[in-house]
This record gives sequence, structure tokens and C-alpha cells, in this order.
Amino acid sequence: MTSYLNQLVARAHGVVYRYSLNEPQRIITFFRSTLPQTFRATWQMTLIAAMLLLLPAIAAFITTFRDPVLGEVLMPGIEVLVDQIRADEEWWLRINEGPTAAIAEIMTNNINVAIRAFAGGITFGLYTAYILVINGLLLGTVSGIAQRLDFAPNLWGFVVGHITLELSAIFIAGSAGLQLGWAILRPVAQSASRFDYRSPAGCCTAHRVRTDTDHGRPYRRVYFTNRTTIYC
Repeated sequence: MTSYLNQLVARAHGVVYRYSLNEPQRIITFFRSTLPQTFRATWQMTLIAAMLLLLPAIAAFITTFRDPVLGEVLMPGIEVLVDQIRADEEWWLRINEGPTAAIAEIMTNNINVAIRAFAGGITFGLYTAYILVINGLLLGTVSGIAQRLDFAPNLWGFVVGHITLELSAIFIAGSAGLQLGWAILRPVAQSASRFDYRSPAGCCTAHRVRTDTDHGRPYRRVYFTNRTTIYC
């Protein structure tokens, strides 16, 4: 088995790391066609990821709007932030004092959340779900307390400028993590006779499947309509 897996990795290496003179065109094609097609093909998981964040956010918002004290129960350690809201302290104004460092810190935090949401798929998607839920609770708790204490206009004036891009990235990363977890939980043995293989991008159907042997071990060579070939 180890030898067989090593051979599969060796075959994949040439496909993944090969250089082509059409590399710039491939990059353009990725953003123009492959990425949108993949997003549409996986919209169900993206929707689930969005719900795992938004539903806890809505619940936390309603809860903390009714009783801000419960914010400390939902998100332990949020007391300092609540005190700043009560004091009408716009803490984000400190960004103007050191914009480069502040922007780097915000980007690092967002990238960290996205990577953890994706990599969490290896835990069967449980850690991915945890990251989405905990960030939803944080967003809803801060928003609910700010709304109750008449601080919301100040807060949303800062947040609304970048929250759309940040949440979109987290939804997509969470979707990827959930797909990874689902693939581990429920590996699907595709039937070559039905020609229902899908390409890694999820947008090209196999048009030819050939069965070969390698040192006595059978494997299938799958040809996709986008000229991609995989071995399984």
C-alpha cells in the first residue's frame, strides 16, 4: 500500500508543479472561470458555513441586547470591551496612530481565522464549525451590547467598510473546511461505468475512464473535459 501511495504522489507531483508558458493565462482563467464555477458548485457548503456564523450572531445579538450582562456569559473576557463601550471609547481610532501596524494586525487576524476554519476540516469539520460559531457569537455579542448602549452608530461606521470582504472570505474558508470534513467522513467510491467523476474544480465531467494496472494493482485513469487527468 505504501509503495502504491508513493507512486500516486509521484504522478501527482508532475501535474501540480509543472510549469507552463500559459501560466499567466491560467491565472486569468482561474479568477474568470474556475473560481466562480467552483463557488457555484459548492454553494450549499458555503451557505451552511454562513449559517453556522450568522445564526449564533443573531442569537447572541438578541440575548445581549435584552441583557448586556449575559455577554460575559457568552464570551468570557469581553468585560474590557464592554467597559470601553460604556465609556463611549472608540478604540479603533488608535489605528490612525499607527495605520501600518494596525492594518497588519487586522489582516493577520482575518487570515488566521480563515486558515483555522479551513484546516479545521481535518477534524471532520468539528473545529471548522467551532471557529464559525465562536466568531458569530463574538460578532453578535459586541453588536448587541453596542446597540443596547446606543453605541451602534459609532461601531458600525467603522465595521461596515470591511466586514463584507472579511465575512465572505471566512464563509468560503469555512465552506472548504466543511467539504474537507465531509470528504473524510463520507468518501465516495465513484462508479466508472456511470461516468460520474467530477474534476477537482467541480465543473468538468469525465468523458473517458480507462482501467490500468501498476505492479498488479488496478487503478483508473480519468480524463476530464478540461484536459485534466487524475489517477485513482
